[in-house]
Amino acid sequence: MLLCSSETIRAQGIQVFKGLKIGGTVGVSGEAYTASGIENRRAPLLGRANANLTADLFGLKTGINLLYSTDESKIRQSINRLAFNTQYKSLAVGIGGVTPTLSKYSLNGVVVRGGLIGFSPGKFDLMLTGGQSKRTTTATTEDAFRGEAIGQNIGGARLGYGRKGHSFFSLSGLYGRDKGIEFQGIEQAPIPAENYVLAPQAGISLFRGKLKLDGSLTASVFNRNRNTSNAPNRDAAFFGLVPLPATTQLAYAGEGALQLSLKSFRLQGGYERVEQGFETMGLSQIRDDQASFRVAPQIRLFGRKVQARFNYQNRRNNLNNTRNLTTNRSQWGGNLIAQVSEWLSLSGAYDQSNNTGTNADNIQSARQEVRTFMFSPAITLQRGEIGHNLMLNASLQSMQDLRAALRTDTQNLNGTLTYSLSLPEKRTLGLTGNYLRSDAPQVITTASGIQTNYGFSTLKEKVTVNLGASWSGNRSEVVALEATTGNQNITGQQWGVTLNTAWLLPWKDRLQLMIRGLSSEQNSGNGAPAQSFREIQATLQLSHSF
Repeated sequence: MLLCSSETIRAQGIQVFKGLKIGGTVGVSGEAYTASGIENRRAPLLGRANANLTADLFGLKTGINLLYSTDESKIRQSINRLAFNTQYKSLAVGIGGVTPTLSKYSLNGVVVRGGLIGFSPGKFDLMLTGGQSKRTTTATTEDAFRGEAIGQNIGGARLGYGRKGHSFFSLSGLYGRDKGIEFQGIEQAPIPAENYVLAPQAGISLFRGKLKLDGSLTASVFNRNRNTSNAPNRDAAFFGLVPLPATTQLAYAGEGALQLSLKSFRLQGGYERVEQGFETMGLSQIRDDQASFRVAPQIRLFGRKVQARFNYQNRRNNLNNTRNLTTNRSQWGGNLIAQVSEWLSLSGAYDQSNNTGTNADNIQSARQEVRTFMFSPAITLQRGEIGHNLMLNASLQSMQDLRAALRTDTQNLNGTLTYSLSLPEKRTLGLTGNYLRSDAPQVITTASGIQTNYGFSTLKEKVTVNLGASWSGNRSEVVALEATTGNQNITGQQWGVTLNTAWLLPWKDRLQLMIRGLSSEQNSGNGAPAQSFREIQATLQLSHSF
């Protein structure tokens, strides 16, 4: 069955009478923040309330979700959300702030303040949705500057048969329309637009699921001025049938995938293409004028104790040769994972990418090669209630600029060592250290840090406490370009502390306190005063489950 994106409703908790069960969670939280040395990066005081209520009446499942925050602003889209969901067997209904998904390139990841209906009897799938996807915002001259934004409504539908991951077919459609801003009868900028999207998807599963093929194609007609009376452009006709206005862009996006799964071998591959000018109101953001190809075989040996994987991917832009510069990136590599014994595992990887830029005269203007080696052993020892875990992640990276006029080489060494200790009575101790050195032309940078945390529970596990502390320091030595000036050293360090504690109260209440503190200092080393700041953030949250 093709999936409908309405939220799954789970009724739990209180059995009111036979056939009716209700449950859910409600909570409130308050946050305080202060900083010195810099402007506040958050609101000084913030309050939030949330509720998630569910009910099950003889198979009819109903739920409501609410999120409200005082962090409301006229210069950005609201994060507040209210959603009501109900489900009975194969029928699902959502009202309020819903997040429907029609397909990858049509409607995906956008909050719609309206509603949706999903009907999925057996292998059939029907979904309808519509509402406001953007609210109107006005321009501001405040520090967090933002220009005015236009309101937007969208509506869409999907009809399909089959199950995703098996054999299926679906057809999705989307229509979006801006709401123009008028002042004294005169339309103001930005100019309202509208969008038509059509997206078929299909997949086939063969040999009992061992071989799977699927793909999708999305056609988007985006009119940047729906009030235009320009003559139609027959060269840009929709599927060659309907002439489009001169202010309208027709573009396509699509992808195909292959998956072969055998006992000790697996192969995945795919191709993706987003044409230049592709845009849809059902996506918050997308990079157009891109095409990529990927293939990744994997083999498993010795009862899956040894796994090896190879991957290759190529991505390029400027598909229609309309830009002055074309970028092409080829990336290949592989990784090996081996379970040597019960207490020792080893993994290693190699990755290489080649990036080139070619101008309109077919002359390379950029050429970069990056090689990365990674090695990670892990040791795990368990003796009764005491457990030790030690892991090292080390990598060596070489980046070379191979242009003839400017040939440079940068070497990066990075290592992280992590140790964790588990003790009786659910006590844990963790220690992490990291080191970084980067040798680039005229700049040598080193950074190191250490983090430690300790957690425990008390009062029969009704109270849990986790304490953390961290320190990090960095140093950059900038080589002087002229002999008259000396080298410049830039240093900095940061201290941080965290406290996270939770109390399980009677009647399924939970009280949680989170405190975070940070102190940072930066010194340029050239006689200028050091730049430092401090910030503290505290959050208190109370929730009740039933």
